[in-house]
Amino acid sequence: MLYAIRTWLSLETSNDRVYTYWFHPTVPASTEQEIHERSQPTVHKTPADYLPPALGYLRTPKTPLMTVLGRRSK
Repeated sequence: MLYAIRTWLSLETSNDRVYTYWFHPTVPASTEQEIHERSQPTVHKTPADYLPPALGYLRTPKTPLMTVLGRRSK
């Protein structure tokens, strides 16, 4: 078991199909009651938890104006 972490993943598609992935198929996922009874608190994360505080530096700079010197075709 890598890092002693068990993984269960559920994905729901827009057409209501549900896919489940169990890294350890012989170990069922914990029920909600079992999760609440654990000695350690449950950690909930969303993508927003992983964003840097300010995204201003991700703006694309304006493209500089360029003058191309050369012969013009007719």
